[in-house]
Amino acid sequence: MKLYPRSIRVNVVVVTAVATLLAAAAMGFTHYRVLEQRSESDLVRLLTLSASESASRVARWLQDRKDAAAGIAGSATLIDELRRIRHLAVEDDEYFLALFRLKRELDQNTLSQRFIYETTIHDAHSGAVFLASTGPEMELPAGKDDHRGLVEGRTHLWVSPLFTAAQLLPDESGKPAMGVPCMFIAAPIRDGEELLGVLRVRVRVLDIGENLLRAANYSDMYATSETYILNGEGLLLSPTHCEPDLRESGRIRQRAMLELQHRLPPVSAAATGTETSRRQGPSPQPDTTVNLRGYAGIGGHKAVGAWTPVANTDWLCVAEIDHAEAFAPLAALSRSTLYVSLTIVALVVGLSSWLAMRIVAPLQHVGEVASRLAAGDRSVRCRLQGKGEIVSLAHAFDHMADSNQETLIHLEKNAASLAETNRRLEAELSERHRAEQQLRTANAFLDSVIDNVPTMLFMKSADDLRMVRFNKAGEELVGLPRESLIGKTDFDIYPREEAEFFAAKDREVLRGMTMVEIDEEELLTENGLRILHTKKIPVCDEQGRAQYLLGISEDITEKKQTLEALKAAKEAAES
Repeated sequence: MKLYPRSIRVNVVVVTAVATLLAAAAMGFTHYRVLEQRSESDLVRLLTLSASESASRVARWLQDRKDAAAGIAGSATLIDELRRIRHLAVEDDEYFLALFRLKRELDQNTLSQRFIYETTIHDAHSGAVFLASTGPEMELPAGKDDHRGLVEGRTHLWVSPLFTAAQLLPDESGKPAMGVPCMFIAAPIRDGEELLGVLRVRVRVLDIGENLLRAANYSDMYATSETYILNGEGLLLSPTHCEPDLRESGRIRQRAMLELQHRLPPVSAAATGTETSRRQGPSPQPDTTVNLRGYAGIGGHKAVGAWTPVANTDWLCVAEIDHAEAFAPLAALSRSTLYVSLTIVALVVGLSSWLAMRIVAPLQHVGEVASRLAAGDRSVRCRLQGKGEIVSLAHAFDHMADSNQETLIHLEKNAASLAETNRRLEAELSERHRAEQQLRTANAFLDSVIDNVPTMLFMKSADDLRMVRFNKAGEELVGLPRESLIGKTDFDIYPREEAEFFAAKDREVLRGMTMVEIDEEELLTENGLRILHTKKIPVCDEQGRAQYLLGISEDITEKKQTLEALKAAKEAAES
């Protein structure tokens, strides 16, 4: 046997190595895609959870303050004292007592809420401050009064945007400072339909950041995660985890929460998120948008994030993670996959070289023998010498070729016999087809004859006397279409008295197995009362058992009427 050429062996090694590399790359890519999807799914879940839960907590934070303001405005004591004061003169002693009780009620409500800087009651028409109460850490504001929200607060609960105070307010450390962020909540004070005044509360907002949850709260992996709030203009509204570092680097000042202009993943995405939150309006569960492609985060580096509108506001709650940290497992997987692929290729190249020398050449010889056998050369055989699975395969192949040779000789001997048998079968099938066609033609002719006979013909099943056949003359006589008669008994078609008569005659025919002739029988049809001359005959099968009952009915109504008329004329002539 001639050995497999060296050039072919080299080609086998190269092709095998390339195929293995492609397979390894495909498997690695598939594994990478699976882990990428899983990683992205985990990121989406964490970011969505951080953003949506933080948005819900901020919404509850805001709702608690709105509820507190509404509760103060709806206080029964406050409403009673304001109603009483409206009907008293300033010089009355009762006026000052009512004012004292009103101030005490207002102070109690203000001091009971740690997030209230001050509470003021304003005149319903002029907006002037009627009464004010402050928390323990601040003094009453001096100078011109701020009228923000007083017009809106006459009709409904109103919440202002966040703004920096123009007077001294306690900052994060409790020290008085200018520019501390706060917000107003105004609510109408009503006695039924009567407007008694407007209550306005200046709310502390420095604790809003306590409601934000980072992805690190849910997973130990993402130390760089951050969560913060933006308003509709893109202003940062909350302290962030990285704010101290930003202040140290000079990027933002102490009041960064209201002064840092920040764009969320480039301009279009941030605008879309803000516009979506505005369009949604009040929503108990706002939708969350996720961006895993990356954008410039709050820290100035590339980040991935999700943002959720805060219900009933134009705020967005943003949760983000450093892009490099978010996809670090995938980067490590890419390197591992590359190393594993190169190792596999090296192993496969060595194995392919060994296979090319020890296995490929004998297999090639067996393949050549198989090709010659397939081409019709029955004398060729492998005739390999030695040991091993391939030699055993070659011996089995030679044995199979010998068996096939004997089988082919036997088949050739039987071919003529099979051809003759097939010819006879084809002739018999042709004859059977001709007989079936003749039978179909005869049945069609018989159907045409029965259907066109001018006398009513019908056929009933011998078992239950149901109609199985009805010709056209019968349809015209009875006045009903055959479709409504097939499958029915006489009791379904005729009046009971007539049906019992017909059924009795039918049973008589089937019992006697002989023809019964009914000279006259009356039949009430759609065309009136008809007189029929009927013959009923049993139709038997090959065993002589009655299978059907055939009925032939001739309409003799006109004939009988003619005979009766002749008889009457004859009797009249004789008399």
